[in-house]
Amino acid sequence: MNTIFIIACIIAFLFACYMTEIEEEDVFFASPTVFLAIFIIASFYMYKKEFLEIFHNIDYLRSSLFLVGWFVIGIIWSLFRWTRYVRYRYKKFLKDKEVYPSTVKDSNSYKPKVSTNKQRLSTWIVYWPFSAVNYVSGLMLYDLTTYIVSKMTVVYNKITDNQFKS
Repeated sequence: MNTIFIIACIIAFLFACYMTEIEEEDVFFASPTVFLAIFIIASFYMYKKEFLEIFHNIDYLRSSLFLVGWFVIGIIWSLFRWTRYVRYRYKKFLKDKEVYPSTVKDSNSYKPKVSTNKQRLSTWIVYWPFSAVNYVSGLMLYDLTTYIVSKMTVVYNKITDNQFKS
């Protein structure tokens, strides 16, 4: 098997772990930039001639437009994810306030601040495709099932009530 392919698979796996940690608020893995740097350095030493040819054939206008598009989509994605995150924190506040009314007095400790979430926001902007895959593969499925259960609650309750009639 090609060494580059193995290195790329290892980096992809570590990057997927990193993205999962970012999405779940528990940052543990090192920055993916380190993994990318290792990959580029390994590629350069193994395929120096092919690596240098890449830079001779770059269409700078296309590359610039691609980068602008990438960041525009990333900004839109980060707005979507931030809205979901704020909504999640607000629901957590309401739930905790109901369960622990004496402990939870105000929403300030639950209100997310941009200044303490810069890494999360920049990750959503720069690595938006990976965040989108994570959302579609897990979080969206959770949102969909939660929505279905909430809409079917009346039906489930009727089934239960019919079973336990006196």
